[in-house]
Amino acid sequence: MSALRSSTKDRHSILDAAMPLAKPEAAWADYIEHLQILAIWLIPLEHWLRSFSDGPQNAKAFDFICYSDSILQDLGDDHRPPTNQLSQPISWPQRDNAAYRWGIAYVIEGSQLGGEFLYKRLSVRLAPHKLQYLLSKQPGRWPAFLQAIAVAVTTPEDIESACAGAVDAFDALLQQLPVRV
Repeated sequence: MSALRSSTKDRHSILDAAMPLAKPEAAWADYIEHLQILAIWLIPLEHWLRSFSDGPQNAKAFDFICYSDSILQDLGDDHRPPTNQLSQPISWPQRDNAAYRWGIAYVIEGSQLGGEFLYKRLSVRLAPHKLQYLLSKQPGRWPAFLQAIAVAVTTPEDIESACAGAVDAFDALLQQLPVRV
């Protein structure tokens, strides 16, 4: 975990400051923009991950969740990102190892950690909207993920590959952002 945190620390800081919900006065339009950015990044990525028969999407000790389902619920028909953006293939390096995909999953799962904090900060201000995406967290999921990745990613080569996957996942998400920092 320390290698993953270290390899993504700077990107994580940039992302935290640049996402639409980072604004202290974030409004409903910021929430919608936040979800649209995530959808454009996450939907094709989830499809890509499901095309493999190993890695986090098929780990017995860890249930793979398609977070994009709750994103699309919140967006509804009026706010969905353009279909042509969602259907574009991701240009991920074709690394044929599960450790790389575990690194990508590290970013996806880690993106869920701030949901409870954001919900507490935004729920009253953005009422009557339900903010389902922020509520879709499962207690104990992050520790279960950390345990599963620790079992799956063990060798120095696996750790390097997982770090590369995490960096690529962050970079792909950062590419979706309008310039904010």
